[in-house]
Amino acid sequence: MPEHTLYELSPSQQLSFLNRHWTLHKAIVNIATSITVHERLDPMLLAAAVRLAVLRWDSFGIRLVKEGKEYRQYFGERDCLYVEQREFTDADEMQRFFARRASRRIPLLESPQAGFVVFTTPDGSTGLFSVICHLIMDSWAISMFYRDVIDIYWALAQNDVLPKPPSDYEPVLVKELEYNRSARSDADRQFWEKAIGPSQPLFTSLKGSGVLESYRRFIRDPDARQCWTQHLLTKADHVVLKVSPEDVALFQAFLAARQISSMQALFALALRLYLAKVNGRAEDVTFSVNVARRATLAEKNSGGCRVQNLTLRLSMAEDLTFIEALELLLERQNQLFRHADYSSMELQFLPHRLFADQGSRPGTGYSDTLLTFQPVPMAVGHGLTCTTDWHCNGAFSLLSYLTIMDDDCSGGLRCYWERQVHHLPVAVIKDCHEYMLKVLRAGVADPSITLGELMSLG
Repeated sequence: MPEHTLYELSPSQQLSFLNRHWTLHKAIVNIATSITVHERLDPMLLAAAVRLAVLRWDSFGIRLVKEGKEYRQYFGERDCLYVEQREFTDADEMQRFFARRASRRIPLLESPQAGFVVFTTPDGSTGLFSVICHLIMDSWAISMFYRDVIDIYWALAQNDVLPKPPSDYEPVLVKELEYNRSARSDADRQFWEKAIGPSQPLFTSLKGSGVLESYRRFIRDPDARQCWTQHLLTKADHVVLKVSPEDVALFQAFLAARQISSMQALFALALRLYLAKVNGRAEDVTFSVNVARRATLAEKNSGGCRVQNLTLRLSMAEDLTFIEALELLLERQNQLFRHADYSSMELQFLPHRLFADQGSRPGTGYSDTLLTFQPVPMAVGHGLTCTTDWHCNGAFSLLSYLTIMDDDCSGGLRCYWERQVHHLPVAVIKDCHEYMLKVLRAGVADPSITLGELMSLG
């Protein structure tokens, strides 16, 4: 093997690696997505654009190696597992093909971590399907890569110069690893100790208070506040639900009138209200939110896995009004984002250290629900319109994961609910989705309505 600089895994990579290590479904770290352009493009030229784009992104050179008992990475030759071309005549068969590829394990050591399929749909549109390991890219990076592919395709088709190349991820990784050993990391740790503590949180499940009660009976501790959050059976699928353009316009008008820029806060509050409602109207509610951590130009324009999972603990009395609760959540959310660089691995295990004497241990936690809000429309330019899809890889490490995305420029939103099929019924997801929309409509119509009144809505 040529001489390369070996780097440790970043905290985000470590978390993905742990998910892969402790599941029977090794494809759990696959991100499978597709973009379909509503025109017939030249498939061979698009495949050539994919190959050129791979050479421009150093994330495709990341190779994992084992050094003793530890896993390391280096930046080597930029390559992918395959670039195939497929023409589909049946829409159902196309989706079955995507599902099979999404759930196929990618070799871990000394192997490229991505594969691509240029496809033609039954109606004659042209698309690109990819399976990319989360260890080398997150959804932000993948979206930027798709745009680069289309820009390259357009340049080739027009016999024009290639677009400006992306930034390298390697220096971004180096900077992140330096932060993890810095005084700023120590200061962020102190913030998170206070944010999660000082008292022990209360486990609040999407399935309701019965989950915690069952755990309490199992360990014979009626006052336990933690619960099992990890399961051996991690098989998952997607439930896709919509938010109408009319509702989105209603929410946007409310936010604009109050000069609030974060629609994520609205949906986070709605999810928090549902968790409180089904867990005995709990005041102390915890769930997780993802943050992209793409603030600088180098971070925005490079690959890599930068996404972090943050713990959002909110204690809210029932007499708080909707607008008061929203403002409190916004303040809390902004605080968390200012400390979002803190190691997600350390954050994952911080409660076990803080509350070990109260029963907290690896495998238990205070939330089984994760929220990501990324509604930026996927626009590829050049007068082209497109449809995007996120394909389930067949497994997920938590009970549920709500990702809210743009609904292909319709003005609405698309809610992807990833769920563990053995543990979370579809009916619970639909109940939560309907309730979230109901309380948001009520809250924006009357911001003085209290949380207690909202939780009493049917």
